[in-house]
Amino acid sequence: MPDSGYTIRKLEASDTVQNFKTGNPSFLPLKTFLQKQAKQFQQSSVAQVMHEKWHNLH
Repeated sequence: MPDSGYTIRKLEASDTVQNFKTGNPSFLPLKTFLQKQAKQFQQSSVAQVMHEKWHNLH
């Protein structure tokens, strides 16, 4: 996978996900997830578990 310049990290309460912009249409699903569901997933720890499982597969 090419280096995109982005990192994956746990969301912080102070993160403003509404302003996520990359200029790359390939990231539109991620942008939509961040704006509509990411904080709710983070609160329920679903996002963390999904990230850990994905990371362990790669």
